[in-house]
Amino acid sequence: MDVRLVLSTGISRNFRNARQEDAHEYMVNLLESMHKCCLPSGVPSDSPGAYEKSLVHKIFGGRLRSQVKCQQCSYSSNKFDPFLDLSLEIFKADSLQKALANFTAPEWLDGGEKQYNCQQCKQKVRALKQLTIHKAPYVLTIHMKRFYAHDPGLKIKKKVHFGCALDLKPFVSGSYDGDLKYSLYGVLVHSGSSTHSGHYYCYVRTSNNMWYTLDDNRLGMAKSTKDYH
Repeated sequence: MDVRLVLSTGISRNFRNARQEDAHEYMVNLLESMHKCCLPSGVPSDSPGAYEKSLVHKIFGGRLRSQVKCQQCSYSSNKFDPFLDLSLEIFKADSLQKALANFTAPEWLDGGEKQYNCQQCKQKVRALKQLTIHKAPYVLTIHMKRFYAHDPGLKIKKKVHFGCALDLKPFVSGSYDGDLKYSLYGVLVHSGSSTHSGHYYCYVRTSNNMWYTLDDNRLGMAKSTKDYH
């Protein structure tokens, strides 16, 4: 029996042995289970202090900032949420940089249900809402959403370009000295015509900068860096 499936039943009640599961969902549940196991006894896993004490969040964890700024009095309302990975829409993006730009793009709240009720002005006003990465993680995991919101079973098959290095600083609102550059060392790929089934394999970079493909029990050297673009 597949070891991954045997382990998965212990980290989520939604997983079943011998059934195909989503790799991203598996990773999220695995990290959440590891997060709970790393906490001292008596510390709730969703408490603010838990994220500071958790080894998992120290490695993979970051913080998002959702800011709404009133255009009348310039009052800003900020909300911060922890994350272990970034899930990016790719429907309107042909590159990772474009997907990140869309993710952090400001949005006008200026009418109808989107109109913002300012706490300072005590009335509905025109406001600007923006989501940014406030605290960058030590290890960054990015999930590209290859499905449509209106039809989750339909897979988005277009190419999304990314390089071996990523500068995250243009998308970060927190204060950092210098740049925030990440080096790519792993890519997980879904092969299949639909999101309901398929096969996963991956590309991994070693310490000597050689790329390999891992496909079940098969290991091979990647032909070129274009293999994982």
